[in-house]
Amino acid sequence: MLFNSYIFIYVFLPVTFVIFIIIRRFNCGKFINIWLILASLFFYSWWNYKYLSLLVFSIIFNYSISVLISRSHGRPRLNKRVLFAGVAANLILLGYFKYAGFFAEIINDLSGSKINFGNIVLPLAISFFTLQQISYLVDAYRGEAEKIDFLSYAASVSFFPHLIAGPIVRYRDLIPQFSPGPIDKAYNLTDLGVGLTIFFIGLFKKVILGDTSAMHANIAFAAVSAGNSLTFLEAWGAVLAFSFQIYFDFSGYSDMAIGLGRIFGIRLPINFNSPLKAVNFIDFWRRWHITLTDFIRDYIYFPLGGSRKGVARQYLNIMIIMLILGLWHGAKWSFVIWGGIHGLYIVINHFWRRQRHYFYAGSGSPTWWGTALALTITFAAYGLSVAVFRADSLQGTWVIIQGMMGLNGVVLPANHLKLYGLDFLGPHLLAWQVQVGEITRLKPYVMEWFILCWFIVWFMPNTQEVMSRAEPALGYYLQESEGTWAWLRWRPTPSWALVCSVMAIAALIMIARPSPFLYFQF
Repeated sequence: MLFNSYIFIYVFLPVTFVIFIIIRRFNCGKFINIWLILASLFFYSWWNYKYLSLLVFSIIFNYSISVLISRSHGRPRLNKRVLFAGVAANLILLGYFKYAGFFAEIINDLSGSKINFGNIVLPLAISFFTLQQISYLVDAYRGEAEKIDFLSYAASVSFFPHLIAGPIVRYRDLIPQFSPGPIDKAYNLTDLGVGLTIFFIGLFKKVILGDTSAMHANIAFAAVSAGNSLTFLEAWGAVLAFSFQIYFDFSGYSDMAIGLGRIFGIRLPINFNSPLKAVNFIDFWRRWHITLTDFIRDYIYFPLGGSRKGVARQYLNIMIIMLILGLWHGAKWSFVIWGGIHGLYIVINHFWRRQRHYFYAGSGSPTWWGTALALTITFAAYGLSVAVFRADSLQGTWVIIQGMMGLNGVVLPANHLKLYGLDFLGPHLLAWQVQVGEITRLKPYVMEWFILCWFIVWFMPNTQEVMSRAEPALGYYLQESEGTWAWLRWRPTPSWALVCSVMAIAALIMIARPSPFLYFQF
């Protein structure tokens, strides 16, 4: 069941919320959790009821392991063995469903064997609920997570707003909110208004901005898969289109998850914070999929030694975690290479920070042109990695990169030249060879669409900034200011209600054929 589907918006969500309110009205805390668990399990089983047992088993197994950990705190060796067994079981389960075929293929290529696991279907959300529960086991082992009752644990893990594609919540973020005290409090109607506003902002991003960009990206990348080459503008158009598609798709999902949580009085952690406004790749990964980055940092990077064992070891650790992060996205070499590219970007970033004092003093506030240059370089480098991420094969990636470098020619689209009355311009306008022709994959007004998306991404406030007065998510409390966009801050006023209504209606009209969120496949 998709958040951007009629069955979810008109049936599942209202029914779940109304029964939730009725139960909460009578202060029945444990029944609230029971209802949320049942609703979330139904939500999950809508995809494939056969895999519901896997989710239920995972919850029961990991809760049992957490109980054993809490009971063995006075026995360090046993405690560590229980943790190891729990984490290993989770990783084996995840590895089988997600990576068995990939590694079997590698072994077959290297040894000539014929290992075959058959057609393994990847269970929905297994990456997300597995990592969440691993983090809880580790926190319990470290003494950072208190013992809780089973219903609170099961409700927090299965809670449908974050179940399918995150955020990857930690004990300190979510489980205490499902404990008997907080869950029994009287319902605050402000949560409903704020939650619906954030939800429909996210729906608008996904349906109007993300899915429209997807149309342009799909045409170009399908052309590459069919064996066609792309010219300079076509290749960069494809990269821009997919960049905006995945940006608004994931940003929209993150907003919708936070909004749905808030509707039920639950605050989820921020997971997306304008990553394309980043001026370097260290900054980028502090903004993109924040909870995944935090998980990788706290449970892999720091245990590897982080930056505590010298510069060379730090760079090696960065490459290791970024390769793991790339592989987490899927069992494909293109994802591994994509992770390696981002690891290299971050290593270069750290290297530059250590060496830049040789080139300039580095004191004072950044200049506007310096920030603009950093934004442009970061975005261009990001675009290169997008080609690797999106293409169906390494050969297709190379075709895109060739086009981005202009090796397949630069074609001025005749339809755009004619549209603006510039069709008199010919091949002698530029210093290098230029062809003037009709680029069938570059539709009229697509460049204007890119400019609009670029303006929204770079210059407009994000949802958390717009909703800052309502403290929309955990870990995000923006200070009031009189900045350029201060007038856009949300208020519970009729004008804002009208704006949200228009956005909701526009989005609802466009979801006759809902498209899955990109991160559902990870």
